[in-house]
Amino acid sequence: MTKEIISKIIYSGGVIKFSIYILLPIAINIFTTILFYLIDPNSLKLNFSHILNYFLIITLSLIIISFLAIKWAKYYFKGIEDVVESTVSGKGSASSVLSEANSDFMLMAIAARKWIDTGALMDKKMRDFGTRRGNLKFLLLNPNSDECKRLSISQGLNEDHVSDLIIKTLKGLAEKSHNKYLNIEIRLYDFMPIFRIVIIDEKTIYLGFYRAGTTGGDSFQLILKPVAEQSLYKPIKEYFITVWDSKDTKKVNLNQVNEKGYLESLR
Repeated sequence: MTKEIISKIIYSGGVIKFSIYILLPIAINIFTTILFYLIDPNSLKLNFSHILNYFLIITLSLIIISFLAIKWAKYYFKGIEDVVESTVSGKGSASSVLSEANSDFMLMAIAARKWIDTGALMDKKMRDFGTRRGNLKFLLLNPNSDECKRLSISQGLNEDHVSDLIIKTLKGLAEKSHNKYLNIEIRLYDFMPIFRIVIIDEKTIYLGFYRAGTTGGDSFQLILKPVAEQSLYKPIKEYFITVWDSKDTKKVNLNQVNEKGYLESLR
């Protein structure tokens, strides 16, 4: 039984973790104690209980520090800079995220109403992007897709509710897209998304998750940075590009959005 437990620990990487979390702090503590003694032998002339308490407190502190350092490194090398708890307020809100963008903004969402509803801020950013020859890319759910109807019905709403929101977004973007220096592109996908993705200036990703029964206010987001080769930033960006370039994704001509029958033709 003991042999099986030891084998499981070894194969699960437990020996490495045990060495880092427990053995290393103890070894450091022993080394420090010996070093203090060599420097000043009188520094350890305490009774045994005092020495034991000192040893346990320092060891426990080092174990906690090691644990936190390993956890931090784990998230750091995955590119996770922070986790924000909401998409409608605070650091993860549409207005806060949009404020960070200087030249490039790419979004994959369902209807993107929160972004359009930032109003004056979105107008300002579009002017700024135009001045800097920036790019705006919107990947939205196709308002003609069956997923739109299913999503509306699953929320107890009229089957056209989500479709109407997306069409409202497309018309809103068409009204805001008259800056000739602004490169704005919109494409439509026709499957139920798992991720809400915002890519800012090729250096930050806000990654949200669509889950049944949740609203924007209670959906957390990961803030990703391209800090290491194994960072989540790269595969998430590649996923966005894959969907964007897919032959099944429909391109939207903003100059035709308000023409009768145009949006219905994007099936």
